[in-house]
Amino acid sequence: MSDLERLTAQIEKDAQRIAQLTAAASASAQSGNRQAVSNDLRQLRAAVSVFTIDIAAVYREATR
Repeated sequence: MSDLERLTAQIEKDAQRIAQLTAAASASAQSGNRQAVSNDLRQLRAAVSVFTIDIAAVYREATR
């Protein structure tokens, strides 16, 4: 597997994680549990940061 393929697979995993965390935050918000919402959003923010870093890595690899 090439670096680009590996990075693309990682981005797909990142996107799935973001979707899961978004659903969790939504469920927490609907339940009214503010602490759970805060925790979910903290995890979501971190996952989006990782996703952004991985997108940059794909761009660097693709434009070499």
